[in-house]
Parts: sequence; C-alpha cells; structure tokens
Amino acid sequence: MEWGGPSFGGASTADLTLTAYDAVHDNPVWSDTITFDPFESIVMVLGGWSQNPADPVEFEGDHGLLDLAITQYRAGYNVYMYDEDEVLTFPYGGAGVPYDVIVNAINNQGISNVAIMGYSQGGGSTYDLAWRLNENVKANPTLNDITNPFSVPFTAYIDAVKDQDLVAEDRRPLLSEFHVSQYQRYVGLRGAPSGGDDDINVSYIPGINHGNIDDQTIVLDFLKMRWEQKVPVK
Repeated sequence: MEWGGPSFGGASTADLTLTAYDAVHDNPVWSDTITFDPFESIVMVLGGWSQNPADPVEFEGDHGLLDLAITQYRAGYNVYMYDEDEVLTFPYGGAGVPYDVIVNAINNQGISNVAIMGYSQGGGSTYDLAWRLNENVKANPTLNDITNPFSVPFTAYIDAVKDQDLVAEDRRPLLSEFHVSQYQRYVGLRGAPSGGDDDINVSYIPGINHGNIDDQTIVLDFLKMRWEQKVPVK
C-alpha cells in the first residue's frame, strides 16, 4: 500500500493504493486507489438545556437537532455535538471545549469554514461562541488564539435563549455570513427575530411550544436545506 499527496494548511490529501500481485510471476494483476481529502469545514451543534449528546440520542423523538446532527455526520459532514454548557458564558465569553476544538481545527487541521447552530440555550451558546471567535479577528483583537484565516458561512438558532438571563436570544451571531432563526412565540420560553437572513416565526404550527419546536419536521427540514446550501460537505 502507498500513501502520498500534497500538504496544505496543516492537513494533507492522501492516496491509498491497494495492489494485488501474482506471487508466482511477481507481477501486479490489479490495483485500485482511494483518495482521502481533509475536511475544510467544521460544524458545531449545541443542544438545549439537559440535552446530552449521544448516538443514538438519549430520548428518541425529543432531541431533534441532535438527531439531525447525527444524520448529517453520516452523510459526510464534519459534525461535533455538545451540551450547551460546554460553551462557557459570562464572564468567560464563549471559552470551553467547543472553542478549543475550533481553534485546533483552524490552526492545525486545515479547517477554514466554521458553522455553528443551537437550540434553546444552545442558541445563546451559539452567539457566545461566535462572539469569542470574533475577538480574534476584529479590528483590535483581544485574543490571538487563531493563527490562520477562517470564515463563518452559516449559523442557526432554533428558539434561541440567552444563557445568562433566559430571555430570547435576539442578537445575530458575529461573523455569520448567513443566519437562520426559527422561533415560536406561543408557550413557555419564546424565541424572537435575531437579524437573520431567514427569521421565521413558526407559531402557526398546532401545539408548538419551546419544548417541541426542535422536533418539528418542517423546522428540521428547512435547517437541513440551508445547512447543505451554505456549508461545504468536506
């Protein structure tokens, strides 16, 4: 077997060639090559309060965004799932394991596209995480954790809630090139418009509330469509 390929951005392509030989005549009789390409994108999916990422999900039919994350991972996306508490809020401003994973991916793994999405408090954590990424690239950066260029082509909220005060997260994530916010204004914690390219009030769905909005097929299908439009699969 042979490995090879050019290196770029801390990652590399690799060709795996398998060759079958005629042992009697010591001649190759068959070969095939598979080319492995490194990911250029990373997708961070943040569940809501008490939603623990697992495959399969902890409660079938009740962790819709995490179900979607698993589906997209199996389709080839570079997806990471986290509990929203992994993103630390004030006074830590988005620090934590997800941020560290993104920094390592950009600096050492050739990643240049970062997508972030979250449900409920995971939406608030989406804002916090994007805020911290922005601290690296604004005109007068306060952080210098990231050494390579990157973009945030896509962010999304499902009935997003601010981590600190449990009110609707109505701020568009910083750096986001395309933002989707789907929310309801009916029962319990309620979302709100957040300056999204798609700000969609789905309160018309019968029986919808904060607890089940992330399990609605129409909500997840729309998010999946925009995800696939805006984020490269590799």
